Amino acid sequence: MRLGTTLAEQAAPDGGIALGPDEILTPAEIFAALAAHFPLARRDPQDPTALWCSYRGHDFALRAKNVTYLGRPHALGRKRIQIPPDLPRFCARAQALGATPLLLGVYSFSGGLTFVSFGLGTYLLGRANNSSAHVQAQDLAAARADGYFQKVDAQGNLVTAFRADLAPLFLDEELRAPTGAGAPTGQAPALWGGAGDPVPLGGALPWIRAFFSGLAPLWRGEDCYREMMAAGYRNRFQPEWAGFYLEFLFERYIQGQGISHLVRYAQDKAAGGIDLDLIFPVTGAYGDLKAHSSGTGGIQGNDLATVRGIIGAGGPASHVYYLVLEHLTERDSAHGYAVTRFWNLSQGKADPMSYSTRMKALVRPLRMHILDINRGNACHLSTFRQGLNSNGRPRAPKIMVDEERLGLFTIDRLDLGATLT
Repeated sequence: MRLGTTLAEQAAPDGGIALGPDEILTPAEIFAALAAHFPLARRDPQDPTALWCSYRGHDFALRAKNVTYLGRPHALGRKRIQIPPDLPRFCARAQALGATPLLLGVYSFSGGLTFVSFGLGTYLLGRANNSSAHVQAQDLAAARADGYFQKVDAQGNLVTAFRADLAPLFLDEELRAPTGAGAPTGQAPALWGGAGDPVPLGGALPWIRAFFSGLAPLWRGEDCYREMMAAGYRNRFQPEWAGFYLEFLFERYIQGQGISHLVRYAQDKAAGGIDLDLIFPVTGAYGDLKAHSSGTGGIQGNDLATVRGIIGAGGPASHVYYLVLEHLTERDSAHGYAVTRFWNLSQGKADPMSYSTRMKALVRPLRMHILDINRGNACHLSTFRQGLNSNGRPRAPKIMVDEERLGLFTIDRLDLGATLT
């Protein structure tokens, strides 16, 4: 192994983000990593860069490359693998021999090993002149924290990151040719066609703008926890406190202003229920509150099947509105882990440093975005899957609005005073 020359964002083994050089494995180290986690891995005598494996009666061929930083001037969290120029020939030979071809990235950092699969059914074969396939450090961190992360990006590329110990789970998903509603297809979901003009928020928009305009310019994690605890708020101990504090404030605002006839909480987590925070009674449309750290990629939304069902029904209720607070974030690691210790001690946890690598110390509200997801723009959504259900299977896909496509969904925006430095 050798080290890269640039300090870039890296996915720590515990799911946090750290700065460090790339760890670039030698071909022998890549082969050893694959052989340790993929069954019956053996070299191809006619192609020394390929491996042949077998799993539960399925043969598959692997071509693997290091995952490394894309390089300046790109964002420090943007990573890639280099696409081999003979990829089409590799795939054709594997398929001719009855094997499924797979292109993997191998990512190593600080003792943690993560694999990334890049879907060959999307752009890699169709645009073989591309020199690289991309993944974000935050995607790798999500895989480290939750075991499994999958998304379809704005270009329609299926990317799946998973911890090395979950290689059998990945193979179960990849080789069983998933079918049915919500199954990954290797391309961005063409969910609905036709135009869908945004409908008003039933008179709630001025009240929403007033709420965001009145937010304090600085939120300190410990203060926010204390305020939610004093009120006995149901989500007062959630580790991602910024989003739940936003919900706490908005719920209190609705009650204080007496505007439940315009917008109210309506979350239903029961089986078959609609797990969205808000409903706008005048139109019957649903919505959700989101807190989003600026510069961290796409805005993650709700269950794909739920959103599909709502906006596919037609009529004025066939919209999902996201009320998004974009904020600047300072991690607790830069502030002596004070919020981490307070959060753990308040719950009597044995480990005072639990969640320390992901805890926020403070946030500064930067912008409000109101997004309208409807039949006319749903084709521009991306999807992702993160983590596992209690049965050990990957969770259902959720929607994501990529930053570069935010304008396709935005119906209102408000600057809140914080500045990027």
